[in-house]
Amino acid sequence: MLTRAPYLIGIDAGTSVIKAVLFTREGQEVQAMAEKIPVISTAQHTAEQDMDLVWQAVKYAVKNLLIYAGIEPDWIVAIGVTGQGDGCWLIDEEGRPVRPAILWSDGRAAEIINKWQEQGITKEAWKINGAVLFPGTQAPILQWLQVHEPETLSKARWSLYCKDWIAFNLTGKVATDETDASRQFFDINRRCYSEHLVDIFGLRDYRHLLPEILPSNSIRGYLQPEPAREMGLTAGVPVVAGPFDVVACALGLGCVEERSAFTILGTCIFNGVTLEAPFIGQEAGMNICHGLPERWLLGMPLMSGTPNLDWFIENLGYKFLRQAETSKVNIYSRLDELIARVPVGSGGIIYHPYISPAGERAPFVKTSARAQFIGLSLLNNTEHLLRAVYEGLAYAIRDCFNEVLDKIGEIRLCGGGARSQVWPQIIADVTGKPVSIAKGTEFGAKGAALNAGVAVGMYGSLLEATRKAVSFDRQYLPDGQRRKKYDALYNVYRLIRETMFPVWDALQAATLFTSSATN
Repeated sequence: MLTRAPYLIGIDAGTSVIKAVLFTREGQEVQAMAEKIPVISTAQHTAEQDMDLVWQAVKYAVKNLLIYAGIEPDWIVAIGVTGQGDGCWLIDEEGRPVRPAILWSDGRAAEIINKWQEQGITKEAWKINGAVLFPGTQAPILQWLQVHEPETLSKARWSLYCKDWIAFNLTGKVATDETDASRQFFDINRRCYSEHLVDIFGLRDYRHLLPEILPSNSIRGYLQPEPAREMGLTAGVPVVAGPFDVVACALGLGCVEERSAFTILGTCIFNGVTLEAPFIGQEAGMNICHGLPERWLLGMPLMSGTPNLDWFIENLGYKFLRQAETSKVNIYSRLDELIARVPVGSGGIIYHPYISPAGERAPFVKTSARAQFIGLSLLNNTEHLLRAVYEGLAYAIRDCFNEVLDKIGEIRLCGGGARSQVWPQIIADVTGKPVSIAKGTEFGAKGAALNAGVAVGMYGSLLEATRKAVSFDRQYLPDGQRRKKYDALYNVYRLIRETMFPVWDALQAATLFTSSATN
């Protein structure tokens, strides 16, 4: 039975699951509730969500959280909200959705990105914003809607992000924070909207859709009576909306000091490192405002992470599923056993994990990029292919960190993949960096909750909050011999993917031709 104390609620609205998590002042996860939400695909390369369903899931998760935790409503001192980034969540003047949300994983605007690349717009935008554009970002989505659904934009009053939609329903306040805003129309040197970016994206007529930008650690508003009643909370609780999920994970892992790095092994494998200034190196990834005003987060997110493994299990892993079922073990525990038996290099097979229909966005932007196994022979089996997927994702992580690898001391892991006992060691060996696994599981919700705690004065700063609330479970050190082998294999991985650029383009063109010819 819990005793009376100040508690924080962290809400993390992911792509497929909404989570509400209760935390103590010390960062302990007391209770977590989750509600699944479907991703709707109405046509090829599309990914949408019912915005009302997302809001309903938030209410159910919070209500059940309080019931199962057995706490009184007035013990909650603040609510922190985070959620999936990018995408386009449009509402009208009355605050109602004008269409389903278009998600970050949506690929319909690939044609817009390709056109902007040819016209040099993406390169010009990079100089101002320091963040690459891909089909699931808001600017190309709005441009796509302008061409294909102008009636939708004529009804819209605000273009929000996921966490902002939730915060609006909690508080009635329309706004966004610096982390989400810095992904799109942002001038990273002036930390505000760039009117020039609005113009070169051809969206001047829709400038009014962009909401006010607030600091990530500011109180967005206060819980309104109706949602408070529906969730079993007390009206007037402070609500802090921000940062968006990957930055919230950085906070939940304690990555607030310069050069602290992390990787989220989830649906999207997000690789990030905290810096004191934007890093304008290769034209890839994104410079994002950190939760701290004097910090930046250099993010290198793969379009697809664990879906590579899901695809493998679904299509090639039937015997592994059957073995796990027979042995009465979790499928991923069984996969750990299998990949641990396969030597470094997967029998000469290299896998590139570009399985998203939208292509890839880091460490390069290529809408035609596709996944592939290279090096198959009659000597290989499905266990080799399986380990190749794990290694391929580790190569991709190194590829993303490559330009700043010498600045990184260790990599902190979270996400479902961090529960593996083998994959973190592969990542340590491939990158040559120690890999640490933090205690806990809900780091996005934790980062949002800690940020809210700072906003209401529970902690003096984010640095103080993370030092009090973040601790680690285990660490994996790179092995020198395996690192040498992986260095050679990584060079081959890079050579193959660079060679494949024209091949992917030709394959995309041929696929489009055969598809149109069939129709």
